[in-house]
Amino acid sequence: MANITDDVARKLRTGQLRAADIAGTNLRDMICTKLQIIVSQDCPNQLLVDLRQYTSFADAATAGFKIQNGDVVLTKGTATQSFSVTAGAAESRNMLRVFYKWPIMTDLLAQSMGGNKTLHFASVTWQNEPFDN
Repeated sequence: MANITDDVARKLRTGQLRAADIAGTNLRDMICTKLQIIVSQDCPNQLLVDLRQYTSFADAATAGFKIQNGDVVLTKGTATQSFSVTAGAAESRNMLRVFYKWPIMTDLLAQSMGGNKTLHFASVTWQNEPFDN
């Protein structure tokens, strides 16, 4: 998952992927397609994607998340945020966060972890290249 997240971030960073390419569910579906060899067929329902632009790397460093009632809740400082997919312009600072609720296959493991899923997470923060907007 980390490699796929890095690959998508590289394409965004260099301008190979633009806002139209990742609109709606396109970004999520693109990631699920690349994950399909290792994840269940329920990827679109278990995958959460957040892509957003930040004013600085220090601003991006305030982004976080927490698990609340079994759900991923994005945070920025003490405030909560909704998931968003917004591609930044040339030379902007961006962060891509990908969360996948991996199903646990064995009853013994599920009992020890207190549920039937475990969260996998990957994140990349970068500054876009000076491509043509």
